[in-house]
Amino acid sequence: MKRLSAGLATTLLLTATGAVQAGTYEAMCGETKCTVNINGRQINTPLGSIPAKRVTQWGLTGKSKTNISTGVWTTVLFGPIGLLGFTAKHSDYNFLVNGYNRQGDKTSLQFKFKNNKPVESLMQEMPMVTGIGMGEIRTALEIKKNEGLIRKCWWGPWNCSDPLEGQTIDPENLFETTDLDQSFPKTAIGIGALFAFLLGFLFLKKNKKGEPKESS
Repeated sequence: MKRLSAGLATTLLLTATGAVQAGTYEAMCGETKCTVNINGRQINTPLGSIPAKRVTQWGLTGKSKTNISTGVWTTVLFGPIGLLGFTAKHSDYNFLVNGYNRQGDKTSLQFKFKNNKPVESLMQEMPMVTGIGMGEIRTALEIKKNEGLIRKCWWGPWNCSDPLEGQTIDPENLFETTDLDQSFPKTAIGIGALFAFLLGFLFLKKNKKGEPKESS
């Protein structure tokens, strides 16, 4: 019986966790109704999607307030019963999710709610799905390290110093290369070519010195 209870508790816990980490919400994308789907893999909207572990930051702005005008009119029309109108609330919440899409391009998703119930659910769900809390920042360099995108050095099996080290501005694309990425190998090749040219020149000069002089 105890084993059965423990197994049931584990199943319920896993089911609850899965439910929290996956949700579909009716929202507004601009002035159009849209569906926002959030699961353990990515955040989807009709305007784009961001893998959960590529979210760099997410946040919420807005408020919920009592609709005074509704309360006044219901009180005038229905007397004391109309006081219930003061409990009516008007909500306006805006969600912003920044990150990189599957192609590595910098992406921003914006959607809003007129109801505070989905907002409360999202506030619990987003930290578990993305791995960061509201207002926290995950840099592009951290994403590259987490996904093993740091390139190997051309001269060996070690990871090179990424151009994003020490940078405060994230790139427009995770996979884009900079002049620094390409210049170092080219510089090394150029130095090698120059070194080979000097060796050839010295060898030729030495051979000329060793040649016997023609007698007049």
